[in-house]
Amino acid sequence: MTSSFNWEETLRIVNNKENIANDLANMLEKELPIFQQQLQIALTNEDIEAIRHHIHKLHGACCYFSVPKLKNLVQSLEKQIKTPRPNEPNALNKLVHEICNEIDQVLQALRNRNKK
Repeated sequence: MTSSFNWEETLRIVNNKENIANDLANMLEKELPIFQQQLQIALTNEDIEAIRHHIHKLHGACCYFSVPKLKNLVQSLEKQIKTPRPNEPNALNKLVHEICNEIDQVLQALRNRNKK
């Protein structure tokens, strides 16, 4: 287990069906860079609705795979979008960058798992 990815918990989520867990891992590995790019574009364009849309989809993906840190960051961003804090204008920007960094960590953990 790493702080970014927990294979044992992922297996538990899918009732220890390793083939399903592997399929989910492969899908996540393909989709995460797309989410990352979409979030960065939406942030650059200051498109809050696009950020909301992409983060909602990413949150759904996190529910089927044990990526606790990424899931927590996504939940924080969803909360930030719902209740913006005018005294923290860079909070949204910071959270998107943290999510993108964590996506990199998850991708690295998935790739390392595939090397074993």
